[in-house]
Amino acid sequence: MCAAGNWEVDEAGPHVAILVTAKDTGKNLRIAAIEAVAGIRPEKTEELLMDLADDRDEAIAEAARDAIVMAGVSPDVEDDGLSR
Repeated sequence: MCAAGNWEVDEAGPHVAILVTAKDTGKNLRIAAIEAVAGIRPEKTEELLMDLADDRDEAIAEAARDAIVMAGVSPDVEDDGLSR
């Protein structure tokens, strides 16, 4: 998962998106998939992760906010997850 994100493996995009959005994905795998989205499909990052940025689980919410910022597609999300 991490390698796919780091190497921007576009073919992994659909698989990563499924892991990000599936409710039954294990927490660690889901966080890895969230982090990978920014490298694989930066233009889809905000769309895939915006709902997760407010997740009840703070680790998932933080990973989603960080990925949105790393993708560089949303000027309205800061590193702390607060809007400007």
